[in-house]
Amino acid sequence: MKPSLIVSPWTYHLSDKNDVFLGEWAIPYSNKEDNLNYKILPYHWDNRRKAQSDSRYISKLRKTLISEITPVLNKLHKTNLSERSWNLIIGFWLIRFLSVSFDRWSMLEVAVKNFDKLTTRFNKVNILDFIPSDTADASRKFRDDYWNHIFINYLIENFPSIEYLPLNYPLNKNSKKKDFKIKLHNEIRKFSKLIFNQSKNYLIKYLRGGENVFVITDPSLSLKSFLKLRLSLKGRTYYQPNFLSVKNYTHNIKYRSWILPIDNSNSNFEITLRKMIPFFMPSIFLEGFERHNKNNPSIKKIPNIIFTSYKHISDDSFKIWASKFIDKGSKLIIGCHGGGVPLLFNDSKDFESEIANILLVTGSKNNIYKNSYNVGQFWARLKYKTYNRKGGALIIGAIHPRYAIEIHSFAISSQMIRYFKDQFSFYNSLSKHIRENTKVRLYPNNYGWEEKQRWKDNCKEVQFANNQENFNLQIRKFRLLVATYNATTFIEFLAANIPVIIFWDKEIWQCTNFAEEDFQKLSEVGIFHTDYFSASNMINKIWDNVDNWWNSNNLQKVRQSFCKQYGDRDTNSTKNIISIFEQALDSRYK
Repeated sequence: MKPSLIVSPWTYHLSDKNDVFLGEWAIPYSNKEDNLNYKILPYHWDNRRKAQSDSRYISKLRKTLISEITPVLNKLHKTNLSERSWNLIIGFWLIRFLSVSFDRWSMLEVAVKNFDKLTTRFNKVNILDFIPSDTADASRKFRDDYWNHIFINYLIENFPSIEYLPLNYPLNKNSKKKDFKIKLHNEIRKFSKLIFNQSKNYLIKYLRGGENVFVITDPSLSLKSFLKLRLSLKGRTYYQPNFLSVKNYTHNIKYRSWILPIDNSNSNFEITLRKMIPFFMPSIFLEGFERHNKNNPSIKKIPNIIFTSYKHISDDSFKIWASKFIDKGSKLIIGCHGGGVPLLFNDSKDFESEIANILLVTGSKNNIYKNSYNVGQFWARLKYKTYNRKGGALIIGAIHPRYAIEIHSFAISSQMIRYFKDQFSFYNSLSKHIRENTKVRLYPNNYGWEEKQRWKDNCKEVQFANNQENFNLQIRKFRLLVATYNATTFIEFLAANIPVIIFWDKEIWQCTNFAEEDFQKLSEVGIFHTDYFSASNMINKIWDNVDNWWNSNNLQKVRQSFCKQYGDRDTNSTKNIISIFEQALDSRYK
């Protein structure tokens, strides 16, 4: 009998000992039996050289596809937008769709390489039912078990050695409904934010006269910094304008009957990809484009500057609106919405540099693009050197989806299991009295990893911090923070001069090569560690004298130097941003 390929948890309960799992994501942790010898295929991006090579390939392919899609969408919508504008509009979705498609395709290649004959259980569906409404909806679907079950089986049509078998029951495609109280709370917050932003917008629009027009939306600035910026700007400022909300558009085949040139393809994957794109592209870019193109905020004069730190990622309606102006000369300034040390490979950052006129970064060594400018840690949110010297320790956990949705040099998909094991070993290596005074803050969304239960099963004494509590206030209760991944948090702690131990597996969390020397200096003063045992030993050693260790002259000198390069809080970031705006207003400044 041919083994069955289990591609998602939807058919897990039908599996037996002869079956093969496409990845760890297909096995629900709560159902996993310790005595069952699961056949799980090796994850292709565990080979980090392959991951880096694939990242370059996907980045190059994205740019090729943007050039192919631009004339198609211009003709479809009777527009004349540039490639840069279409990159702004669809680029981030395309990064993720390419990563998702290539990841699932590569795992199917692993499957057929290891097994001559396989079967899969699947009832065909109308693929138009799985079209996302926008980029945010697509990102949710890319993480969803049911969507992945359908998508992977859709790809299996290109692998003839895998035979389809019918399912004897319908799949329930309805996702769990949010708790009413949570939905109500979110709606109240959304409405309150709208009223606040509109009031502020009305008050500041005409604060200083002048011919210039500025649009500032989701800038990641404190109120104080924003007001300083606004008072420096001579002209009309639109703050947080209301961009049209996304609807569930009726799918119309006339918008999806276009074809990308198959002759440009170099593999079966690229042929399949070019066929899929018209059918999986979010409806806001096709059926909903005209509505958003015509009915977004009416700003009569072309803005001189459009400034955001988030909208270019999260808001397709904003992107459609902004694209009309950047082709007419508006300068798009993007503030890096996070921080840390640059990753070894990260197409999302490359994408930001492509669409922006100016990219604001937070340290001298983050200044890696021709159009990036170091302004310091302009989004700093933590109160400087504020912590409880008699408190315990707080471990801040990371989480990434079970299904890969982007290819970066961090823990991807099943590599999270290796990350979890490191966390458990670290915690269990702490002295008993330190464990009793240590809490773990989990990310609110566990993406189906059942992380809390994993902690309980591996660390019997574990205590959890309330992950709904305000993060900035919560960390003030502890004497020592533990950062376990390369992202915004660790550089925030260092810049705010709050005692922190940093540790991660550098084979998974890969930083750019030029940062190695800087991390070595952090290691020499006991801040940074590349294995759990070294980190736990350091905490055991300094626990009773954290302040003495942290405030030593040598450590502070190393900390300040590192922050200057990657998260500079000592500079006047608002003044630096004002200077960038003034330069951008110069018509000679590109």
